[in-house]
Amino acid sequence: MDDYLSSQTLPRFLFSHDRVFQPGEKHVTRICSEDVLLLMFSGVLRFVEDGVPVEVHGGEYYIQKRGLLQQGVVPSDCPVYYYVHFSGAWSDESGIRKRGPLPGGIRALTRRLTEANELNAPLLERTCLFYQILTLLSQSQPKSPSQRLAEGAMQQLQLHLREGISLSAIAAELHVSESYLIRTFRRQYHLTPHRCLIRLRLEQAERLMRYSDLSLESISLECGFSSYANFYKAFRAEKGENPGEVLKRMR
Repeated sequence: MDDYLSSQTLPRFLFSHDRVFQPGEKHVTRICSEDVLLLMFSGVLRFVEDGVPVEVHGGEYYIQKRGLLQQGVVPSDCPVYYYVHFSGAWSDESGIRKRGPLPGGIRALTRRLTEANELNAPLLERTCLFYQILTLLSQSQPKSPSQRLAEGAMQQLQLHLREGISLSAIAAELHVSESYLIRTFRRQYHLTPHRCLIRLRLEQAERLMRYSDLSLESISLECGFSSYANFYKAFRAEKGENPGEVLKRMR
């Protein structure tokens, strides 16, 4: 089930507004063709979403996914909130959760977005404010098990940059299978652990080329390459030029 708003695909901002319910007022019954971000400041908003009762309290946010039936079955408790209609991509792996606590700074951003709407500011400006809101939500997210696993593997690669570490050793350290580790790591970083290790070594090599007096042969060994020939081949494949040419520009 897609429980995360993807943070890898830019959503499209549509429009936004503040909203205050009157005593006894119910949520509208609808099937919305757009995603709706609800930023709840006070009160309680109640609705039924595809047959499941939902309560969103002050200090929380909730994202209504497009295409779901929302029904106002019982009255809400005078909610005060801000809503944003948008179109986003959803994931079952990672991103912004459907609901969670409101991080600090959200209220100030909604005020700025309200002012931008009132002034009919360019869509780009309003979209930027929306992205700032999503960024705050993203930064406040608890990490999923797959994110923690991928970051744990990355830490192992960084810790063993020079001597290297086998995939089987990382998998054993993290108590998962090698195939699952590769799939999870690739989803998080868009490359395999082996390819990531090479890239980390090349990044370290570039730093040493820029800030040390070591020879290229010494740099290649310092960064974990078994020979200068292997370093040369990897560097040229990644950068499109040989390390000697780059070193001349740096020094």
